[in-house]
Amino acid sequence: MIELYKERSYAACIKEGFEFFQKNLKAFVKVMLPYCIIVALLNAASSILSCAMLLQTVPPMLSALLYFLVVLLIFAAAIFTFSRLFLLYRRVAGIESAEQEDGMKKMKQWKFDLLRTCQLAKRSLPFILCMTIAIVLLCSIIGVAGIYAYQAIPGRTAVTAAIAVFIGVVLILVASLMLMPLTYSFYHYMMQKEKPALKTIKQTYRAGRKHLWKIVGVSALAMFILLVLILILQLPELILSQALQHSLTDSVNMGDNVSVPFGGFCLLALASAVMMTFAQLAYLPYYNVLLFLYGDIYKIEELKD
Repeated sequence: MIELYKERSYAACIKEGFEFFQKNLKAFVKVMLPYCIIVALLNAASSILSCAMLLQTVPPMLSALLYFLVVLLIFAAAIFTFSRLFLLYRRVAGIESAEQEDGMKKMKQWKFDLLRTCQLAKRSLPFILCMTIAIVLLCSIIGVAGIYAYQAIPGRTAVTAAIAVFIGVVLILVASLMLMPLTYSFYHYMMQKEKPALKTIKQTYRAGRKHLWKIVGVSALAMFILLVLILILQLPELILSQALQHSLTDSVNMGDNVSVPFGGFCLLALASAVMMTFAQLAYLPYYNVLLFLYGDIYKIEELKD
């Protein structure tokens, strides 16, 4: 059990998030490893399909359909992974018990956990869709407006192009800042009793906006620490991936027999899946940090009320 709802400083949110992962490393690996493996294997499958499309070893329509299905499966697997993580959070925070509810047929613990994970996944889907739609709309509006604005400039030069790029970057940063309060909204939505997604966003977005700079600061510091660790973890795989990709592309352009490069690419995709599994586990401290940040903001807002 953890004391989630209490005020914390920037450093305390990060420290407690990493310590929580360190002290419960075996539990995190045991609970989250199967889900991380599934996501990693699906990403490996998408890489292999991309390679097959490049080599045209599969009919274009079939490969495109398979790729679309794999992407949907990746999206679904990612939702289930987050849902299982929040089920763990809810239990360690004392929000719900790991024991089966009264009146429910006796079932094995893993089946009960899978059932609750499915329920949380179903619950999280509307919120994730709302966030996805908001991100797509913002990016689309910025992109379309930028293209029309740039085309309307008479006598375009390298300087005007640089200014347009700079303005675009600023607009993307502004849009990102507008979406950051949704981090608090999402954690509140997943950790509290069931409420409609839009109603939760409306009630919690303002609170997240009031603590925007703390959300940005804590998130940025925690992400910087993790990116250094993950870069070290994935650096060998990135080097090998780039080398084999160049080899594969050269073979295709020269019309050589590419059966060996394709086989090598499949092996690399599986090796990449292993690395990605560890990378996903390495991201868990970041989500823990956001959990304790959520508890801090929730406590402050509760005291104000």
